[in-house]
Amino acid sequence: MIICSIQMTRKQEILFVIPGLDAGGGEKALVNLLHTLSPADYNIDLLLFNTSGLFMSQVPASVNIITPEGYYGLFTRPFPKAVTGLLQKGQWGLARDRFLYARTLKKAPNAAVGEQEGWKYWARSMQVLSKEYDVAVAFLEKSSVYFVVDKVKARKKIGWIHTLYSASGLQADFDARYFERLHAIVGVSEKCVADLTKIFPAVSDKVVEIPNMTSGLLVRTMAEAPLPVPLRKSALDIITVARLSEEKGMDLLVETVKLLKQTGKDFVWYVIGEGTLRAWMEQQIREYDLSGCLVLLGLQQNPYACIRWADIYCQTSRYEGKSIAIDEAKLLGKPIVTTNFATVGDQLQNGYNAIVADMEPEAMAAAITNLSGDARLRETLVQNLSDFSLNETYINDRVGALLK
Repeated sequence: MIICSIQMTRKQEILFVIPGLDAGGGEKALVNLLHTLSPADYNIDLLLFNTSGLFMSQVPASVNIITPEGYYGLFTRPFPKAVTGLLQKGQWGLARDRFLYARTLKKAPNAAVGEQEGWKYWARSMQVLSKEYDVAVAFLEKSSVYFVVDKVKARKKIGWIHTLYSASGLQADFDARYFERLHAIVGVSEKCVADLTKIFPAVSDKVVEIPNMTSGLLVRTMAEAPLPVPLRKSALDIITVARLSEEKGMDLLVETVKLLKQTGKDFVWYVIGEGTLRAWMEQQIREYDLSGCLVLLGLQQNPYACIRWADIYCQTSRYEGKSIAIDEAKLLGKPIVTTNFATVGDQLQNGYNAIVADMEPEAMAAAITNLSGDARLRETLVQNLSDFSLNETYINDRVGALLK
């Protein structure tokens, strides 16, 4: 009798941690990455602090979504409800921590430092996860990393840093203690990696470069869909996809719009995204009568159709890790005008496949005006983008090796 034995390979137990799946480059990169990881090879849990967001519907059905264990849900309610609820549960210590957490956020010099210094209070509302993992991946800086280090049992722990650390406003001394306890630290571009190794020399041997995952097929397919919102065609239509925040240069964008309007140019600048500066931008639109030339579209599940429709893609960022939105505009062969943020050279070359302008409204307005009036330059930029593709196989191989 012949006995055939089949050796079954155990699937890897993987945890990804990210605060939520609202619009953002890191969030979009994670969703794209999850679609490339085969359920035949991995059992994947995705831990979210907030289970609402634009990309929730795009998470693969095979991914199991979980939330922190413990009193986290009560702790993160608005302050009065949180304290009342915790006291009703007899959690006097957590009620005190909730007060100290709120005070820490208020006194912090910026939101990033507030998240760091507030972590010790926030963390007490969460238990260590009961499940053990082969690999735990913090797919964003700050609280994702702190959670993986403090609250997860895993054979291997990885931090994924999506920003240029030196421009993030974070306290390096705080993060150094956490980075030392990671097995690997991912930077999303060459400059991000160089930045991390310079700031954290003690862990430089752990730092690796893996670009953000963007699906070229998905971007091009969705770009052919009908526009998600009605848009008015003008002589020049500009599109930006970004968070409405200072780091994305929304104040520079508004000032550039004002300058362009003064020239009498017929244009509309559409902005896809949400953020803390929305109310301020709306006030600026009213105060300077910009409603005819600056339109806030909010979050859109399919921004690609809008990018394809527009004449120029514009990025006004002060800093980026590696911009997914720029890669998407490149995939769609769109003429690009961008600020000269520190990592822009990892994606664009001035005069070859984009116009890179000084980080000033006057320079941005001049670049847009020159590009819109120079058909030959636009054709050159588009032609030089025609062979752009994302090495998705390379990225998949790098991720696969990291998850072993």
